[in-house]
Amino acid sequence: MEISGPGIATTSLYYSDTACSSEVMKEASTYSDFKGTSSEAGDGAKGYLITARIQTYTLTITNDTYTTAVNSASFCGLTTWVTGSQVDVLGKTCDSNTYPEKNTTLYNSIVGSETSLIIGDYAEGGYPSSPSSPVVFMKE
Repeated sequence: MEISGPGIATTSLYYSDTACSSEVMKEASTYSDFKGTSSEAGDGAKGYLITARIQTYTLTITNDTYTTAVNSASFCGLTTWVTGSQVDVLGKTCDSNTYPEKNTTLYNSIVGSETSLIIGDYAEGGYPSSPSSPVVFMKE
């Protein structure tokens, strides 16, 4: 099986509390030239090896207190964060994360079974041997 398409978009929200009632940041990204091929993941799980070229990666600070903190810390090398404004972070280092340049081909793997789906982070230079920093979705 092969998967392909013009693009994919992702959005993640981050909160300062475990009840997810106080949003502090939104992360959004877009990818082009999305392609995937099926692979055997073992233990009856199905897997896909995927590639995509990153087009945008933005961070939006959504909380005034957090905006003050990231400006004080020069987060991503910037001191000009404005609450509610998107900032393109491609090519920047933010804490321990270094974001790739626009149009960089990224690699990922997705593993699924009848009860779960595991999606890792994209990597540069080749497919990860297993999903890194995996997000696991479980069937109820």
